[in-house]
Amino acid sequence: MTHSHAPRWQLWLLSGGRFILLVTIGMRMTLGLFVRPLVNDTALSIAEVSPAIAVTQLTWGVSQPLSARCPTASARGACCGWGR
Repeated sequence: MTHSHAPRWQLWLLSGGRFILLVTIGMRMTLGLFVRPLVNDTALSIAEVSPAIAVTQLTWGVSQPLSARCPTASARGACCGWGR
């Protein structure tokens, strides 16, 4: 019985994707740690900082389906609804 192994470039691509996901998820999850220092060091109140963080999180969540569609669509020559 022979086992097929993935080409080396696919493993590097997968590892790169994992690293990018690790960094972006880490930045998203630790955003709350910076709220108190931001409020203490600036003239902003927590009521002014919270909506900015909420919009950032919402934008990130809404953009994910579009970002996931682009590589799939670019293989067909259309990205995010533009093109074919």
